[in-house]
Amino acid sequence: MNPTPNAAGAPPPARLPTNPRGAPPSGAARRWLLRGALGLLPWAAAAAPVPEPLPTGLLQVLEVRTDGRSPGQAGAALGRLAKLRFPDLEQRWDRYLSGFASQAQFDRWRDERVAPLRTGGIDPNHRALVDGLATALAPVDQDRLGDGLLSVNELWMIQLIPDVGRASNCSGFGVYGRQSATGGPLVARNLDWPADDALLGLQAITRWVSDSGSVVSIGFAGLVGVVTGFNDRGLFLAHLDSPLHQPYREYPRQRAIGFDLLRALETRGQILAAADLLRRSRYGFSHNILMADRTQVQVLEQPAGLPGSLRNAQSANRAEMAWGRAEQIAVVNCFVLRASPSNCWNMKDHYRWMRLRELARFTPAGPRAGLPELRAIMLDRANGGDAIFNRETLQSMVFDPATTDLYLYARAADGGQPAEPAMYRYAAAGPESAVRRALRLVDVLWVLVAAAVAATLWVRWRLGRGSQRPPKRA
Repeated sequence: MNPTPNAAGAPPPARLPTNPRGAPPSGAARRWLLRGALGLLPWAAAAAPVPEPLPTGLLQVLEVRTDGRSPGQAGAALGRLAKLRFPDLEQRWDRYLSGFASQAQFDRWRDERVAPLRTGGIDPNHRALVDGLATALAPVDQDRLGDGLLSVNELWMIQLIPDVGRASNCSGFGVYGRQSATGGPLVARNLDWPADDALLGLQAITRWVSDSGSVVSIGFAGLVGVVTGFNDRGLFLAHLDSPLHQPYREYPRQRAIGFDLLRALETRGQILAAADLLRRSRYGFSHNILMADRTQVQVLEQPAGLPGSLRNAQSANRAEMAWGRAEQIAVVNCFVLRASPSNCWNMKDHYRWMRLRELARFTPAGPRAGLPELRAIMLDRANGGDAIFNRETLQSMVFDPATTDLYLYARAADGGQPAEPAMYRYAAAGPESAVRRALRLVDVLWVLVAAAVAATLWVRWRLGRGSQRPPKRA
């Protein structure tokens, strides 16, 4: 959107030119002047520098400015925008939920898992975001899966799916230091999530923007919590299941992980600070959190009900999950630290771990890992259903913390995996600073002044030509 000068910042009106005889310009000359100036305005607008937006590319970008809005108002703004871009949002989420759980499961999870987290495991401002979202969606009161409608409880079930129970086979990889072609960290993540066409058609990017910062969530329209996200300071966080196959239980001070990831992105800019925030909380399910900032990449291995441990490329792993790759790190759906509980029982985890280790052969002498190399790793299809990029991969992405540029593939709702998946670039997430906006405004004003001067010179030339014509004969 082109910035426009306000009344106080507009340039003073240019003086009208005079013709060669010194008389004021005629009405016709004034009309020529106005027509010339107006004709140059589109050129001025085109020449003025404008901020680069996030391209919509494959996914819709739902951008909400939070300045001057309460959390409830911001949530309502997101709901209105989501409904505009996804008119059948309620029907799609209801259809997905009806396949995610039976009515009996839903009723049990609503009472045992969703209700306690909704009241005690989420910050009040985040509850207000969801409540505001609900006002825009106008949910119904009755919980009935498959009726094409969305109730308040169904909306909250959606927000807390990672805390209710979701089976996935995600993976991730990161490189930093001397092994990185950019000299800084690069991080990649595949989101594997069993999904029907209803959920595939809800994929979206939500971008919360204010003058003080921005948070980007790569997920689904109407989902407030974060599954994968980053902020303008280069902090990247991604949630991966790490099941321990234990009965669900409620822990003291239990929190909702998706909303805590949102809280970390809102308030933190580095791995250690974000990990400290998450370690102080307890969660009902075990998980890995892939974390990157502008220094390095690490993984938080957090069992249910426990603080968890940070893992880096040099950490002591269990023998069967050895790594041995300097300044490179991988993550799958199990814990590999010696200090973490053993849960690498699934052969998929073993295969993908070893495949990532095989592909991670970067050295300072070369080859070093850049964006093409990380893209090739995350789109690797070796070994079919157990592959890093497999039939349940919804999204595959590479993120550069230094620039906050995102490169993203998202599976389309109208077909399977393409033969050649394409990652689209989504521009930097950072908000435009007040200084930069002021500079852009000054640039626009200068272009407008230049257009006025050009129009004046053009009118003078036209008037000059007119004064040199011979008079018409009577």
